Amino acid sequence: MQPVELNATVVEQTTALTLASAGEGNLFGMTILLNTAAVTVDVTGFVDEDGDAKTLRFTGSTTADVHVTFPYPLYAPGALTVTSSVADKAVIYWRKRV
Repeated sequence: MQPVELNATVVEQTTALTLASAGEGNLFGMTILLNTAAVTVDVTGFVDEDGDAKTLRFTGSTTADVHVTFPYPLYAPGALTVTSSVADKAVIYWRKRV
């Protein structure tokens, strides 16, 4: 299997960060760094079976870094957007859909 080159983006702010336009993003995973208060990362761009927009929430830890990986990339039909509750505590692994 050929290796896949990914983007690794550090979420530097607590405001929404758009990584890819609608239909152009694949989410591969993330690392949420440990913090004194657990960090949450909200990812938008996904839809449910009825086509309604959905947000996925991932929660970090106060004792260890949390690594989230998926067996296959998650396709985001909407704009792939991430929001972290704490700045500089999340790294998102993604790439544009080809």
